Amino acid sequence: MKILGRLLRNIFDRLIAVTFALLFLQAPHLVHQYTVALSGALYESKKTVKSIRASARLNHKTVDEFIQKHLQSTDPDFTASGKVMSDAVERYRNYKESLKRLKEAGIISKPFIFLSVVDWALVREMNYKPGLSLSIEDAIYAIAGIIAGLLLFHGFIYLLKLLFRKRKPNSQKSDIS
Repeated sequence: MKILGRLLRNIFDRLIAVTFALLFLQAPHLVHQYTVALSGALYESKKTVKSIRASARLNHKTVDEFIQKHLQSTDPDFTASGKVMSDAVERYRNYKESLKRLKEAGIISKPFIFLSVVDWALVREMNYKPGLSLSIEDAIYAIAGIIAGLLLFHGFIYLLKLLFRKRKPNSQKSDIS
């Protein structure tokens, strides 16, 4: 029975390690797909900001002055268009900064940078497809996944052993005075 238990434990050990490796491999893949989607969103928002900048120049104003004029207007149509322009410029600045930070991030810091700059609406729209790629970064994530999986599995086994271990009866000491 011990041999069967050890065999099952070794099989589960390997399955969990491989599963976690595959899960962790999705992180760089997701970040890459997000970076591509972010680049496209940045390009589109840059075109919008260029259009706003051209309109501002025609009126001899900076972009901020042009937007403020619209926002401070008593006409609700102009106020609404000012809000749209302000949001477009802000989105452009956010996308530009996010893409810069992601491209400059190191292998270890990239997932944390990603979580700090991610636009979840963009993630939902990008139609993520799981996949595998082969790079040093992916290998590092796979190794981290294996380590995390093994630590979780063996930690779980250890907790089970603690919970279900056979307890030795306490030997009672006699008081001899």
